[in-house]
Amino acid sequence: MSNRNVETGMQYLKRKHKQHFKHLTWSEFITNERLEVVHVAIQELEQEFNIPNDNMHLQTIYENLEKVNDG
Repeated sequence: MSNRNVETGMQYLKRKHKQHFKHLTWSEFITNERLEVVHVAIQELEQEFNIPNDNMHLQTIYENLEKVNDG
């Protein structure tokens, strides 16, 4: 059996931060990662329940996500 080194979630995040997001503090990076998870979850719900793009509630959510992301 092969003894391969499997990267943990935290190792992946640390590597991603170091390679691509050095300009952000760790806290800023983690906040951006969390916002991305929320954004993807909302998109999946939008698709699953066939919510139209012009839905007022979706527009409000996306506007607020942008505001949080922009700081």
